[in-house]
Amino acid sequence: RGRGRQSQGPQYPSRADIIPKGTKVQLRNLQSAAHENGKVGKTSDYDAHKGRYLIALEDGQPVSCKPANVLQLLTGVEITGVESNPEFNGQLVEVTGQHNERYQVKLRDGRALGLQGSRLIWPNKARVELHSLSKPELNGKFGCIEEFDRVAGRYVVKLSEQQTVKLKPDNVKL
Repeated sequence: RGRGRQSQGPQYPSRADIIPKGTKVQLRNLQSAAHENGKVGKTSDYDAHKGRYLIALEDGQPVSCKPANVLQLLTGVEITGVESNPEFNGQLVEVTGQHNERYQVKLRDGRALGLQGSRLIWPNKARVELHSLSKPELNGKFGCIEEFDRVAGRYVVKLSEQQTVKLKPDNVKL
């Protein structure tokens, strides 16, 4: 009595390396369920013991996925450094998918582009995977972007409550 409503299970974790609950995502690189690749849904749960997200697909089907098989479909992503079409630079776009090493983005006018991650500035709070670093123990870790330092050209990425790193755009991916 007097405690209010009790939770039915563990709370969704609020950690720097976990995509927040309710984030729109797309499934990718699934091997055993390749027919699910490209489907869109939202994160509905995270099992810390298994290291897997539970994704509620738009068709109502739940799917359990490793973090590497989940692409955040972000909005407010900025295009930068496109020399062949400088008019794209500075535009805010939406990530709609990924093909090979290029992110598919939708411009405000509806046109679609495929761009390398180094040509996109991810928004604050995006969860990213670290890669190609000289410190091998950091490769494959996930963290949360706190900011993009435009002067230094580096992301400030929070890996945990105790650890923050500054990284080049080439060293982070969704």
